[in-house]
Amino acid sequence: MFATRDLKDAFPDHQVLQPELGSGGYKLAYLARRDGMEVVLKVTRHPLPRGWERADATGTEGRIAQELRILENVSSPRVVSLVGGPGVVRIAGQLHLYYEENYLAGGTLADKVVQGPMDAHSVVTIGLDVLEGIAALWNQLNVVHRDIKPSNVGLDGEDRAVLFDLGTAFDPSVTDQTDTGDVAPKTSMYAAPEQFQPRAGTKLDFRTDVFALGISLLEIRLGRHPFVAQGTTVSQYFAAVQSLALSDIVGMGIEAPLARTLLRCVQFNVSRRYKTVEMLRNDLEAAA
Repeated sequence: MFATRDLKDAFPDHQVLQPELGSGGYKLAYLARRDGMEVVLKVTRHPLPRGWERADATGTEGRIAQELRILENVSSPRVVSLVGGPGVVRIAGQLHLYYEENYLAGGTLADKVVQGPMDAHSVVTIGLDVLEGIAALWNQLNVVHRDIKPSNVGLDGEDRAVLFDLGTAFDPSVTDQTDTGDVAPKTSMYAAPEQFQPRAGTKLDFRTDVFALGISLLEIRLGRHPFVAQGTTVSQYFAAVQSLALSDIVGMGIEAPLARTLLRCVQFNVSRRYKTVEMLRNDLEAAA
């Protein structure tokens, strides 16, 4: 979106590479080099939103403010880190907010999916890493990521999994700034059933992220989404999850110990999922 010359003028201490690494509804991400280090430079797509730093901001402003608060306060190698900013720069005459995250050189799990199925040991290793990130967000900040999927899990230089893209994370102690109307933001074909209900009647906690983790691990083990193909509707997705049995997962070619663990992760009813992170961690380790 931004011209190379405009980025060079705005960030004279950076070498900003085109094209973008990613493009979302309210910010752009670029790979950049600064002081001999590669970083992900994130810049708001539109001019600086008013009140972005306020805790009670809503809409785009609230998403940006909340994401930055989480990045500044969570401490875990399994969650992306804030390494620069936030700050304000002038790009083509208009003010934009920017900040920097650590660059994940290994790409994303979505990149791995297109290469084909991953073996069970690798799936367990990734699952344990992502679970560590889920636990850090919940135990340290009482935050639910609520958009875990292969494209939001990166791999660092040692192939360790790292959660990123916290723009729609849910903090029950803050206002509804990351919601649109009555329905919370999500990626439908990874989201837990409770995410489709109005906020007033929904209790989100770490088990919501465990559901999405289970779907994501099934996907990387199979090399495809377990329930979704072209044309699949949300109702069909729900029906597949609700009727899922151990024999169905084993029938996909997944080893029984891992299948049992993932089945419990993706239970339609939240009360039937793992009640603690430790219980899931133990079962994942045993499934290896």
